[in-house]
Amino acid sequence: MKKPHKVAVISGSSKGIGLGLAKKFLKKNYRVLINSRNYKHLNTVYKDLKIKFPNRVIMVCGDISEKNTLKNIEKRILKKWNRIDVLIANAGDISNKNKNNKSWLINKNFLTSKKFIDYFYKYLIKTEGSIILISSIVALIKTNAPIGYTISKKLINNYGKKLSLRLAKYKINVNIVAPGNIYFKNGNWFQKLKDDPKKINKYIKDNVPMNMFGSVSDITNLCFFLSSNESNFITGQIIAVDGGQSII
Repeated sequence: MKKPHKVAVISGSSKGIGLGLAKKFLKKNYRVLINSRNYKHLNTVYKDLKIKFPNRVIMVCGDISEKNTLKNIEKRILKKWNRIDVLIANAGDISNKNKNNKSWLINKNFLTSKKFIDYFYKYLIKTEGSIILISSIVALIKTNAPIGYTISKKLINNYGKKLSLRLAKYKINVNIVAPGNIYFKNGNWFQKLKDDPKKINKYIKDNVPMNMFGSVSDITNLCFFLSSNESNFITGQIIAVDGGQSII
């Protein structure tokens, strides 16, 4: 009997790390639902992925902090594939306009992820699946990040650890990945390096023992491992991917 394709649902997957995750899981023969609030970006990505991976990718545009979006994702998943094996909460925001708005940052970066995971984890009981929350090293070390953003990532870490204990009896792994300085085209560090290469290179040299940026693949490779059978005994862990920055 042919094994069914596993299914991953990835929030915030129209660019950067989220898009990298979608591509990684598709290349590994998963079926993937991608999601973003930006229809233009999401639809462009969807069309490209659909050509490369026909019948293995679907999209739902919308804010996952809203019940209607979650219901729409649920409806599409159950109708199309009727299972969920991996949930990855990657969606978040840190716009300049709201960088000093603590409650806005907590809502967009913590509550959004919590609502997403809380809504869908029941489907992982049947598949003994995996949950991955994308956090940040700002929750592990002192940085210049907005206080609301830092708090939101600390809340994600605490939530993930508590959830791992709650779901352990169902053989569901819950882990937290905390990226450091991840460089990709048109990303945050891409723009900073473009604006002031001397300052940014000095920052990396002074703060990152490996003296380099991380890449999207550093995150996606770890996330795939954490969702595989090779990590069955790993749960409740916060894993920094930061070139050693959080240990100095």
